[in-house]
Amino acid sequence: MDFYPELLALLEFLDVGGQALFAGKRFYFGCGGGTASFATASKEAGFNVTVSKVIEDGRSNIREILLISKPAETQTPPAKRHKTETEDTALKQDGTDCGREVADSCG
Repeated sequence: MDFYPELLALLEFLDVGGQALFAGKRFYFGCGGGTASFATASKEAGFNVTVSKVIEDGRSNIREILLISKPAETQTPPAKRHKTETEDTALKQDGTDCGREVADSCG
């Protein structure tokens, strides 16, 4: 999981509509992470993710191949979105943020 930021940074180099394949184990026992958590991190970063193939031999850990693509319209994930100057100005003028009162220090 420590390497997710580096892998996601590599995905940023994809052209719009570009695709990348990542293969890994569904679970990494004792290490944390796995294909499910990487898929979640990729989706949160704005990429499309599908499980392209599941490999189960019944004797070892399940392996998966993820198909990750850069959507045609990349949107900044809500958690990373910053208010625009216009939104910030409007917020300061009316003192509310989505119906919630904002601290007096905004003014």
